[in-house]
Amino acid sequence: MEALINRLVFTVIDAVKLTERDLMRFICTVAAMFFMHSVAATSWAGMIVENGPASSTSFQLGGVNDDIETVVWTQHAANNVSISALISSPVVGRLHTVQVYLEENKPGNVILTSTVNFSGANPLVVVPMTLLSGLSLSQDWYRLTIFTTDKTDVVQWSNGTGTTNTADGTFLYSEFATTPVSNVAQPYLSLFTQSVNPLGFRVTGIVVPEPSSFVMCLSSLVLICVGSRFRERSA
Repeated sequence: MEALINRLVFTVIDAVKLTERDLMRFICTVAAMFFMHSVAATSWAGMIVENGPASSTSFQLGGVNDDIETVVWTQHAANNVSISALISSPVVGRLHTVQVYLEENKPGNVILTSTVNFSGANPLVVVPMTLLSGLSLSQDWYRLTIFTTDKTDVVQWSNGTGTTNTADGTFLYSEFATTPVSNVAQPYLSLFTQSVNPLGFRVTGIVVPEPSSFVMCLSSLVLICVGSRFRERSA
């Protein structure tokens, strides 16, 4: 982008022999257009990373073996982040409860916890269930852990049929723990085993643009202006 703008500026200067005042107006216009383009490109929530839609394979949460499951990913900084997962239960007519933990940067560094209640539904139609929303997350490593303490309940986490990585987020791996290495009191501290199963989840948000691109562009335009003025005075 910076190189393209530089070539554009020099081409216009050489073609029409801009005066210093016209050059300043041109630079301000180009800078404003670049800024507005950056704002427009990040004004709505978009996909960051996803495993989905749901496949026919799912894994028990809680139960008699205290099964605990996680997904791990990296992402760029984003606002208004929403995290959902393909959680369901074939048992209708009762309320189901799961505990949700979000860690950042390293295992054990829990930044958010939540208790989510939901009703059972058709197990053949599993859609993403929102677990956390309205978050502002930094560019970092994240792990989502889900567990239920109700040993009598049937709660499942479905695999996704595929993985959608973007320039702003990458799925790394899933994990699981079961008796005797699952930590019921602090599920995120369980002795996990990595898995290739793409447990279904989705992260969306408004990605925060890196300031370096705009700063470099503006700096280039300022240097062009200064160089043009120096050449005019030296002529």
